[in-house]
Amino acid sequence: MKKGFTLIELVIAITLFAIVSGIGVNIIYNVFYGYSETKIKNFLYNEIKFTFERLDKELHNTAPNSVRAEKDLLQYLLFSRSFFYKKNSSNSIVIYDNLSNINLKSKKFTIYPLSFKDIFNSNSALQKVYTVVNSVKNQDNSWTVTFNKDILADSPYHRCYIIDSPVTVFKKNDNLVRCFGYEINGTTGENSGTCNIFTNYVDDVLFEYYPGATGKDAILKISLTFLKQDIKLNYKHEVHFRNVP
Repeated sequence: MKKGFTLIELVIAITLFAIVSGIGVNIIYNVFYGYSETKIKNFLYNEIKFTFERLDKELHNTAPNSVRAEKDLLQYLLFSRSFFYKKNSSNSIVIYDNLSNINLKSKKFTIYPLSFKDIFNSNSALQKVYTVVNSVKNQDNSWTVTFNKDILADSPYHRCYIIDSPVTVFKKNDNLVRCFGYEINGTTGENSGTCNIFTNYVDDVLFEYYPGATGKDAILKISLTFLKQDIKLNYKHEVHFRNVP
């Protein structure tokens, strides 16, 4: 007489096999999903870290009170050098520093801006941005620098800044885009000058700027949310500005 499995035994075996297989598949799925999730989180963390390191580096070289923050848009003005000066006339200053290695012709200065509106103003006559028209070395090795217009307000700290390009960082689709090299005017600089992708996978961004006061630094608060394959990472960061106008 040949022995075999009864129908009940086969059903039980198949059921047990299905249960064990289901548990095994779930374990394997969770392992692979956990690995994939960790990999994506590490990738997004590195993106966030790179983004803030680059922003920090640039923002600490901004001209005082030149930051404009409008939810998902940030605009600021970079400076290359700063000096102490003495006012010489209505449109000229004396700088007690070695300027021999700087070609001052057509360089732009800013003096005592109190908000971004003093710089990013569509009315150029009201901008606290001055273009050098002449520079002369004096006998005491100081330099007299003459501007294209009268100085609107003298800095109580006697500090002036050589400014470079304005920069705009804004959200476009799922990217942060950085634009630079455009004219200083009343616009926010979106899609102006040269524009490059700053970072990817941006789901949301919030820029909030709090002006400084006597004994208090200006603060820029940044909230960035990155999204990739349904995995989100949110990071908050603060930048303190110690430059005084």
